[in-house]
Amino acid sequence: MTGLRAASLGVPFEPLPGLTGTDLPSVADFRTVKDPWTGEEIYVVPALRPQWAVLHVQEADARGNARIFGSPGYDVLMAAAAKATSATLAANSPTVSSDQAKHFMPTVGSIRYEGL
Repeated sequence: MTGLRAASLGVPFEPLPGLTGTDLPSVADFRTVKDPWTGEEIYVVPALRPQWAVLHVQEADARGNARIFGSPGYDVLMAAAAKATSATLAANSPTVSSDQAKHFMPTVGSIRYEGL
């Protein structure tokens, strides 16, 4: 999740607290940088930028706006981090307005209406 968040923010890495004294950094590609405020070494995780995020959404419109009902989990984060996003959908809608949507993703990308 930390690597996806870094990519979604457009930064090359993000700090990951809580690893000091554990074995995880020795088996993963975590590196340290010097904290500019405290001078302490902190672990960082590289940005994870997938080529594609493929999501299933409950509603989408022809402009590529999509809506997820319920908890989106990591879907919104993956869509923001990925270079491109594609969605499968349960129902086609004339418009998906952000004021209707609890979890709204503007311009998801490739929406295909096959079989509807």
